[in-house]
Amino acid sequence: MVYRGCVVKVESDFAVVLTNTMEYLKVVKKDGLDVGKEIIFVHEDIYRKKKISVRTIGLAAAMFLVMIVSMTWLNSWNTTRVLASTAAIVSVDINPSVELEINQEEEVLKVIPINEDGKKVISEGLVGMAIDEAVLTIVSNARELDYLTEERNTVLISTTMTSEKVFLDGKKIVEKIEQKLEEKIEMKQIQVAHLQGKTEDVQKARDQHISVGKYGVFKRAEKDGEKLTIEEVKELKAQQILDKGIGKLKAKELKKRTNSEEIDNNKEEPEDQMPLKKEKKEKKEKKEKKEKKEKKENHPPGQETAPGLQKAPGLQTAPGQMKKIAPPEEKKDEDKKKSDQEQLEKDEMIQEQKKDEEKHGTQKEKEQEASKDEEESEKSKRSAEKEKMKEKEKEKENEKLKEKEKEKIKEKK
Repeated sequence: MVYRGCVVKVESDFAVVLTNTMEYLKVVKKDGLDVGKEIIFVHEDIYRKKKISVRTIGLAAAMFLVMIVSMTWLNSWNTTRVLASTAAIVSVDINPSVELEINQEEEVLKVIPINEDGKKVISEGLVGMAIDEAVLTIVSNARELDYLTEERNTVLISTTMTSEKVFLDGKKIVEKIEQKLEEKIEMKQIQVAHLQGKTEDVQKARDQHISVGKYGVFKRAEKDGEKLTIEEVKELKAQQILDKGIGKLKAKELKKRTNSEEIDNNKEEPEDQMPLKKEKKEKKEKKEKKEKKEKKENHPPGQETAPGLQKAPGLQTAPGQMKKIAPPEEKKDEDKKKSDQEQLEKDEMIQEQKKDEEKHGTQKEKEQEASKDEEESEKSKRSAEKEKMKEKEKEKENEKLKEKEKEKIKEKK
């Protein structure tokens, strides 16, 4: 059949023709086909799309299925490998709450913030760190954000083994963490409470969206007959758990180590205690001198015990002679005087010690006040720095908004 028509559109592979019977047909594109040109064509020139064979569709479907299966297998294999390499879970509760999955080498594999506050205290680079370094970083961040203060200074650390094949000592892990905190932490005092978790409690804690450590506290409280819900334990700070005695936890108080504290054998006395030590030494010397004088008065020269004779109480001897026996009444009076004198000396010593303690106490109070002032100034500095950071962030946001507005105006133009 022969067709006649006018070319109305030209595409890459075909041209659209309006026939004299007012039909739109696609014809195979050839040289010389231009819009508005009248052409004559036959049925074989009509453009037809290449049909996709069933075989091609089948092959494509098979390839797609293989890709999905292989990706699923790889994902499950990777998950199994990670789970197998996790030897223990260390949870850190202040409140914020964070869990750290560690391997046999006690290196962090995964960081899981349990609550919103937990997201604020974690930082980049925790994965791959040694567990003691990672906990130190979290505690330092918590201190910077005022989650840890002089009044609220308790950290609850739980260690839970996840694999029976690999054994790690939870107590030793916590000892390393305590040592690291003692060496590096800027806070003067911090309390660490340790709880050994159970492997079967890990999934239960995850289901309840609570840390393994706090779940352990809940179980211990439940065992002791304390009426507490999971939600109540979630909201508790570590300091509140310790203060209220929930789960009967005990905390170890850590103190910041200094060079003088580390070298105990060669440690010198602080300067403020040196005068007290001298005064005590002088008092001791005075007492010894008094005792020597009394002995000389009771035993004058020339009245020592004769050679070959023993010195009996109440007897005084000259060379070659026995001492005369003193009357019992005089002896009693002398003993009474001695005891009264000794009592007076003791009373004087006690009073002097009290005075020394009072002096020392006032010095300590002054030192404490000075340290408090320093801490307050540091806090004010930190708050000022935070405000500056916030202002800078706001400025950056404003600049970004301005840039976006400029871009929009440009686009409209």
